[in-house]
Amino acid sequence: MNYFRFEDREPDPKRSGILLVLDKFLHSCFHNRVLYEVNMGKLLAIYVCPEKGLPMSSIQQVRAIAGVGLEGDRYALGKGAYSRSARVTIRHVSLVSIEAINEANRELEFPFLPEETRRNLLTEGIDLNSLVGRMFQIHDVFMHGVELCTPCARPSTLAKKPGFEPAFQERGGLRAEILTTSVITVGNDIFVAN
Repeated sequence: MNYFRFEDREPDPKRSGILLVLDKFLHSCFHNRVLYEVNMGKLLAIYVCPEKGLPMSSIQQVRAIAGVGLEGDRYALGKGAYSRSARVTIRHVSLVSIEAINEANRELEFPFLPEETRRNLLTEGIDLNSLVGRMFQIHDVFMHGVELCTPCARPSTLAKKPGFEPAFQERGGLRAEILTTSVITVGNDIFVAN
C-alpha cells in the first residue's frame, strides 16, 4: 500500500465561492493526516460527445471543469439526452470500469465496446460502486461520487445491440460531481482518500 501526505498549508483566503469552500473542506478533512490509497485504480480511456446520439470520441486528455463537466462533452454543454430530465441530479461526468464491462459482456451475444456504454471515463482496478458518497481524485481533479448510473436502453438503441440494460445492472458505473478544475489524461492514477 502506498502512503502520501496531503499538503500541509492553510486554506488560501484569496479564493472565493466554491473554491474557498472546497479548500476549507479539504484542509479540515486532511490536515496533517496520512492518507492511503484504497483500491488505487487507473484511468484507461476518456470519451466525450458534443451532442446526444452522436458516437463517443476517444481523446487522450480533457479539461475537467468544476461544477460543469468535461470540456466539449454534451452534459457540460447542456445537450445530453438527460440534460433536461425531470429528475434533477449532477451529471458532470460518468465512469465505468473495464472489469464491469467484461463481466456484463460475458452475458451478451453482442458485446459492448467501452465507448458504447456512453460513459466518459473508463477505469481499471477500482470498485466504482463503493465511491457513492465519497471523494476521489484523478490527477489534480477532485470528484465526489453522486450515484450509480442505472442502465437504460439508450446504449442498446444507439449501438444497435440488445441487452445493455439487464446485463449492466449493478455494473453501469458511477455519476460524479467535478469539484476542481484541471486536465486529466489517460494513464492517470485514481486515488480514494480514506
